[in-house]
Amino acid sequence: KPEGADEYFDEIGADDAVKHAFAELPGNPPLHRSYNKHTKTFFCVKTCTTGREVSFVPVGQALEFVAMKSNQHSFKLLRNGKPLAEQAVSVVSSDGHKQALVTDHHGVVKIKPSDAGPMMLLSVWITMPEHADGVYHSDYATLTVDLARGH
Repeated sequence: KPEGADEYFDEIGADDAVKHAFAELPGNPPLHRSYNKHTKTFFCVKTCTTGREVSFVPVGQALEFVAMKSNQHSFKLLRNGKPLAEQAVSVVSSDGHKQALVTDHHGVVKIKPSDAGPMMLLSVWITMPEHADGVYHSDYATLTVDLARGH
């Protein structure tokens, strides 16, 4: 099988059934992959008094995080404009600390109020091909944000 196939399947979070289907393909087929990276950064200098409302509005990316008005430490993950429930989200702080979180049934991921500072949220949606030798497509969504310490 192609070099790096196992690492790729691990990176995208492919389950054992996908890995097995690819491994059982006859011969040495190429691993067809494609991906899109959808990135956002929310920032302001000192205290934001205006303009924050744009963080609550989707911009139409295939996979994107949108801030929640109700809680500055909560973000909704959308896929094609709809909330994405039970989806894995990684949160990486500026010191490299990683948290593995999951969106709730409304597509919302909540970061602990005690967590503050610059951080990146990351989620990957994988569209599996109809056949094991098809194209494995990944959409990556990232959001970089500097969160204030909550109470």
